Amino acid sequence: MNEMNHELYDENASLKEVRHQWESRSLHMVSSESDVSRLEEEAHIKWEQKSFFARLLLAISNCVTAHTDVISYVIACIVHAKCTGLITLPLPMLVFFWGTLASPRPSKNFWITLISYTEFEIIVKFIFQFGFFPWNSNAEEAANARQSFKLQYVFGVQRVDYFAFWDVALLIALFFHRYMLRRLGLWKDANIMDTFIEPSDVNRQATSTTEVDISDIEARELQSTTQGIEANVTVLPDEQRGIISSFIFKLFHPKFRYIRDLYPLMFFLDVFCFFIVVFGFSAFGDGGSGDVLSDLSSNRVPLTFVIMLIVISLMIVVDRGLYLRKAVLAKLIYQLVTVIFLHAYLMFILPAITHTAAYENSVAKFLYVVKCIYFVISAWQIRNGYPQLCIGNLLTHSYGLVNMVLFKIFMLIPFLFELRTAIDWTWTDTSMPILDFFSMENFYSTIYNLKCARTFETSFPAPRGVPKGIIVKYSIGVPLILALILIIWFPLLAFALLNKIGTELPPEKVQFSVSFEGYPRVFTMEAQGNEIQPINKRMKDQLRNTISKKNDNVSISDDSASLLTKSRRAVSYIEEYSSKEIHIVRFRPVSEVFWEISKDSLEALQHLLENGTNFNNETGSIRMNIDFAVQRQRAGSKEPVVHTTVFYVDITPTSPPGAWDGLRKALNVSANEKSEPVVFTNVLPYFLTVPNEGQVKPTQYIHEVFVKNKEDANASFSSLTLALAAHDDTGHSNVWVTQTKAPNSDMVKIMDIFERKRVVYTPDDRGLFYVDTVIFVDRVFPDYILKYAQG
Repeated sequence: MNEMNHELYDENASLKEVRHQWESRSLHMVSSESDVSRLEEEAHIKWEQKSFFARLLLAISNCVTAHTDVISYVIACIVHAKCTGLITLPLPMLVFFWGTLASPRPSKNFWITLISYTEFEIIVKFIFQFGFFPWNSNAEEAANARQSFKLQYVFGVQRVDYFAFWDVALLIALFFHRYMLRRLGLWKDANIMDTFIEPSDVNRQATSTTEVDISDIEARELQSTTQGIEANVTVLPDEQRGIISSFIFKLFHPKFRYIRDLYPLMFFLDVFCFFIVVFGFSAFGDGGSGDVLSDLSSNRVPLTFVIMLIVISLMIVVDRGLYLRKAVLAKLIYQLVTVIFLHAYLMFILPAITHTAAYENSVAKFLYVVKCIYFVISAWQIRNGYPQLCIGNLLTHSYGLVNMVLFKIFMLIPFLFELRTAIDWTWTDTSMPILDFFSMENFYSTIYNLKCARTFETSFPAPRGVPKGIIVKYSIGVPLILALILIIWFPLLAFALLNKIGTELPPEKVQFSVSFEGYPRVFTMEAQGNEIQPINKRMKDQLRNTISKKNDNVSISDDSASLLTKSRRAVSYIEEYSSKEIHIVRFRPVSEVFWEISKDSLEALQHLLENGTNFNNETGSIRMNIDFAVQRQRAGSKEPVVHTTVFYVDITPTSPPGAWDGLRKALNVSANEKSEPVVFTNVLPYFLTVPNEGQVKPTQYIHEVFVKNKEDANASFSSLTLALAAHDDTGHSNVWVTQTKAPNSDMVKIMDIFERKRVVYTPDDRGLFYVDTVIFVDRVFPDYILKYAQG
């Protein structure tokens, strides 16, 4: 601290000593303007003689030494972000309420205060690192691990490794900045010289013509010092102002203003904060899985996430409104309110919402540091004011290729152009109606695109009337033609290659049920697990060979050419699937649920079958429905896809033969007896296809091989038999038994390929076979292909 009082230059030194110091530092007197030009030229030549890396390092070092104050501000914010305690809270408060708002630069007292407090908080943190404090014990830490507001963390005196790393870095940065100020002679001047000189004082001190001319030149270079403040405010003398009012007066009435448009930087920092919240919103509240894309795809958007996006959007709108109005005073008030709210939110509100201590919330601390950098830039804009000309669109400052691409992206984002135009119209002085303002902005965007195109043509000129070269035409034209052809026919190509590029999702569960329309289901069975098995390669080869040799079968009177065509088509269809994609499904023959039918409904069904007429005395009929439901395995976290279908047959007293009387007799079966099987011919396809989407369909390419005409493909369907087993007189334990029967000898051979299995688990049912069906399962499109293939 004593070293702070030491000055690099002593005003009481003798002239001889000053001259000796002057010569020892190679300083020269100049007598004319040519001497200055010669010295500048010599310095430039020496600079160019240095290597590239030497110049780069020198430029970086000059940049660092020219912005040591900003580096100190940022490190002070990082210190508080790492600690998030009350002990480090004065550091950002000093920065944002004093240092960054001091015009033209902070005084010596500010830096001394900041250095002293940094040393103080390092000492306090060091004292509280000792283990004899009760909260530093491991047992105490474990007991309070889930508390959001632990006292030592609130005050920032918790025991951590490298507790003073960033504090020492801040102290080093402050002393380095102090050294730079002393080296430039600004350490003393910032405190003892009258930096803020009133215009009347300038006129009073102008004792020579040269000084008056310089003051006139400076006055012409100065911008308006009353942005956002009334110009006719009565100015009080310095001795009548308080400390705060004097500080604010000097902030808004400096002698010099170095005006620059820093709004683009502030806007991009706000956008960066927007993306931090989007991709890390789980650190700012409960709800959701932490993955934005999965939450949006599942239509579950956390309320906290939406509120934060709305708040950040409103902050961007307010900041742009202040920029367009050039309201410096309102910007100062907005900055102070935002600084207070940010620190209260980070230290107290957010831990109460997330139940996570601020010290442990890394995403929130990163957001805080980014927002602090925004505050530093915003304070610079407040000190120097906004430019007189504020161009609303940040991307149209130049006409380069990058700006053109970014502007087109900006125009493609939904509602962003409309939002920006509405904001500009609201806070811009204009007599135009809003619709005309929109039209003007549309004209401007069109003209800007044309200007960018002309600039591109100027940068890459092409001779007029000269045809393009062969290399240029083929290197651009041929890939474009191929790309367009691929885009046009890609959906068909995707369907053709579905079973090559698709994702395998085999069936997980298959349900088979039989019901009579208007009455409860008579048979329900579900196959899963070991009852759904992919066929082996031998079965596939036998199926292919059997069908390919079908043209040698003379039992079907069909011309050989047509039969050969159908056989080849069926074989080609089978070859599209691997053996893993063809499954044999075996259903147990006895329904897994009892036939739950009320006495009244049973009597109504019996009356219909006995009389053969309905209540309108018309010939009665019953529709029998055969339902299939195939559920695929889950694709990740998505809901499983279910494919369904239904086959039906109308039963009348004459068709199918014997079915009507068979049902009538089955319903009258006595207790502890089993009815005679009722046969329904050609109702159940043996081969089914499960498409990538849509309902299950019979595999027509295979079934049509065993019939004469394609329209008679149902003749190759299996026959279904139903028998009712009554276990008592109540009717509440009746159960239906089903079996299938091949329609012809060719289908018998096909079924034998897949090895029909007998029931072996109960003695009563050992004469029954499993009800088999073979399903061809298409692969499904990946999500990125499905969206395009569907249009």
